[in-house]
Amino acid sequence: MAILHLCLDESGKFRDSDYVSFCGYVSYAHDWEAFSQDWMSALLSEGLSVLHTTDAYRFNGDEWKAKKAAWGTDAEAERDALLLRFAAIVNKHAGPCVGAAVDAAHYRKMASDFRKRLTNPHYLGFEQVVREVVGLSNVAGQQHTIGLIVDDEEEYSIECYRLLTKLKLRNPDMRNRLTSLCFANDNTYPPLQAADLLAHVTRHELIRKSVEPGRTPGALYSALTINHRGSQPLFFDAKSLDGIAEDLKKQKR
Repeated sequence: MAILHLCLDESGKFRDSDYVSFCGYVSYAHDWEAFSQDWMSALLSEGLSVLHTTDAYRFNGDEWKAKKAAWGTDAEAERDALLLRFAAIVNKHAGPCVGAAVDAAHYRKMASDFRKRLTNPHYLGFEQVVREVVGLSNVAGQQHTIGLIVDDEEEYSIECYRLLTKLKLRNPDMRNRLTSLCFANDNTYPPLQAADLLAHVTRHELIRKSVEPGRTPGALYSALTINHRGSQPLFFDAKSLDGIAEDLKKQKR
């Protein structure tokens, strides 16, 4: 029985964000090792020590400020092209992508009994991600075990541990499948940088879809999700959340 490693990160905080997401990729350890080698080589060639997606989009920090100055009026286009090159590394090595983005602002306006049932949008997204990975881990008739790796950030780490414990209590059959929860520094662990990139782009994709429902997915989102066995992040927009609430009402009748 092999062990799959799910590297997962969030984007947005429920307390102050209208939209939140949990996203990442799942692969075997040897695949993550090969991925990390290529990722670190790409960082070195680009003059970057780490890829934090928010810093890239805001041109925060000395490295990104230097790039913006060097690129001049082409800065945004050059940055987008650079991120697509990192997406190509993800497609080369990583396994299926999983994730969920949630309209947290709409969630907060919903009936209290619905919010009590699901606890918070983070739990909704986290449960969706873990359930999908458990399904994907049934490879060639084998039920692989899964280790979760998340960013070693205090608030986020504690929340993930709490959500995983809650999920195991609600779903006893998952206890033997979800064998570990580890915390790593995303500055030195490239798979979490890939998860950060996917989470950031997925959250903003939901924001744009909420404004323009029929829009075509962005180039970077498509690049990060197109090559992963049909697995795609789910979007829990206002309509989807209302549908879940209605289904829960029917179950009570």
